[in-house]
Order: sequence, then C-alpha cells, then structure tokens
Amino acid sequence: MDTRDDEIRLGARLSMKRLLTQLDYSSKLATDELAALKTKGWTDARQTTLVGFAPILGEAVSDQEGAKDDIPTATGDVQDALTETKQWKRATLGWAGNAFDTDPETLSQFNVGQSIGRSAPTMRKWLEKAVPLAETHAAALTVEGAPADWAAQGKTLKERLANEHGEQQLDIASLPKATADAYVKKAEAYRHLKRLNRIGRILHEGDAKAAALYNLDILNEHAPRKKKPV
Repeated sequence: MDTRDDEIRLGARLSMKRLLTQLDYSSKLATDELAALKTKGWTDARQTTLVGFAPILGEAVSDQEGAKDDIPTATGDVQDALTETKQWKRATLGWAGNAFDTDPETLSQFNVGQSIGRSAPTMRKWLEKAVPLAETHAAALTVEGAPADWAAQGKTLKERLANEHGEQQLDIASLPKATADAYVKKAEAYRHLKRLNRIGRILHEGDAKAAALYNLDILNEHAPRKKKPV
C-alpha cells in the first residue's frame, strides 16, 4: 500500500489543469453510461465521488495560494527516470518474451510485479528483481536485440530512482500542509479515474472503439519539449 509520501509524489507530478479537464471529460462519460456502468461494479457513491473531485480540487488550489506550490528538487529528473524505467521494463519483457517463449518458467521470472505503477519506490523494487535477471540472461536477451550494456542501464536507473527519491523525501517534509493535502487529493482523483476506466473497459469488452473512450489521454498529454538553441 502506498504511503502518504507516495501519494504526495504522485500528485505533484500531475498537472492540475489537465487533471481538471480529464475529470470533466470522464465525469460526463460516466454520467452518460451510468446505468450500464452500474451493472459492472460502478456505484452511485463512486459517481458522486468522481463528480465531486473538481470542486474539491478547486478549493485545494485556493487553500494553497501563497504556499510553496511545487517540490523544488529535480521533479523533472525524477519524472524522466520513471519514464525511462517503464521503457526499460517494456523492452526487457519484449525481448524476454521472444527469448523464452518456449520456457514459461524462466519467462515467468521476468513478469515479477506486473504493473509497476507511477511511484519511484515501486519501480525501484521491480528493478531490484529484474536487473539481476537481465544480467543472468544477458546472452539470450542480446540475441533478441538488447544492447550489451542493458543490465547496466537498468542498474543505473535503479540508482537514479534511489537518489532522487531520497532528495524528494527531504522536500516533502518541508511542504506546507495545504500543498501536501492538494497533492494527495490529486492522487486520489487519479486513482478514481483509473477505477472508472477499468470498469468502462469491462463494460465494453469486445467493442474496442467504445472501450477506448475510457482513457487518461487528456491527463497524460505532454506538450512537446522546446528544442535547445544550436
């Protein structure tokens, strides 16, 4: 179970503007399909919570006016490390799937932890299990296309997450309560949106177009990085 610090880190990475826009989109979608969603596990209480997040977050923004609004140390660097870890995992599982498609016992070792979420501690724990596997099976992974230093890259990611997570812990301790509470509420809204999307996809199993409407595309949209001047 994630701690309050994990929830703060998650909330700090979420754009308030995009989150509110996502909540508006998802709330309208859930309202339109409420009767059908309730046959798959969504409830009136969950719907009320979903619709209520926007005004609560608006109030949270008001409460933290004048407070420190962001975790100042290298939030972008942490996000980069988290993104690269997910990319490392996808590539590792792809190569392992090809290398051990007739060896389910070995392949199952790579699928440890399944989803690694968005928190640095969870991703680091997965790397602690996966990097030694990448070292042990380096030859087989290399045959499938992995770079020779693939395990070393994973080890570097693990170290980056450990270092940057430690720095953020110090900053979290100094955050004003209003700011920390706002981050926690953003994380709660994010997790609630994920619950809705899971149920929406269950509802529309077999209808890819309808299921695809249950997404976090607005929240996950990132503006392209500006090119550095030459």
